[in-house]
Amino acid sequence: MNEQIIFALDEFLDFPIHEPTWLNFFRKHNIVIKNYDDMGLLTNHLKEKDIGISYLPVANYYHLKDDPRYVPIASALTGKSGSAAMDVVLVVKKDSPYNKLADLQNLDIGYIHPYCTTSYFGLILLLQRNGFSINNFFNNIVEVGAWQKQIDAVVAGEVAATVVYRDVWLKNVDNAQNTRVIDELDGLPTPLIIVHKSLAKEIVIEFFELLNNHKMNGISLFNGFIPYDRNRVENIFSSIDKQLVLEK
Repeated sequence: MNEQIIFALDEFLDFPIHEPTWLNFFRKHNIVIKNYDDMGLLTNHLKEKDIGISYLPVANYYHLKDDPRYVPIASALTGKSGSAAMDVVLVVKKDSPYNKLADLQNLDIGYIHPYCTTSYFGLILLLQRNGFSINNFFNNIVEVGAWQKQIDAVVAGEVAATVVYRDVWLKNVDNAQNTRVIDELDGLPTPLIIVHKSLAKEIVIEFFELLNNHKMNGISLFNGFIPYDRNRVENIFSSIDKQLVLEK
């Protein structure tokens, strides 16, 4: 790898890149931050290039899980509960006639994008649990933006429903006034830190120690890290493999 190390980030995950401890680490090892708001582009760059470090959703890593160049080293912790698991809720407009997932067949549903663990993988797994398939259940699966924008799209009538991270739904008290939860799913894996296998061992060790010592502030959706939660991630991937047809 080149002397300069790229740290590719999903910008919506709010990694604390401006904190002094991290700034010192980045300067020490010539690490350059590259923020992404397009998860398809992030995934493609990881496939096409040798990226040193990345912080990304598990649904992105799903497309890289068979790439031997990248190794997961840490799982993020949720800002609210300090867990390496996320819970999601399926929400509809408060006055809608829909009371269960089956009622949404042939309707439009909103999600963030196909690299989203909560709104896409969560949706796939809810369908699977109810005996349905993502491939033929909805009329359209519509990209509506992230987090609160998902809920706003439901309230505005742009889509009939969305699967959203529970902590996002709880964050705004108006959401409970304007929408209803008709299904839920617990235990989705949190975002991951992955490193390139050629990254110097001493850098990986120092990086992991900093991640492990990162203090939660309880404000961000994700705060703090633990060693890679392999079992949770691989169990989810096994379930997704049964449903998801990847584009070749």
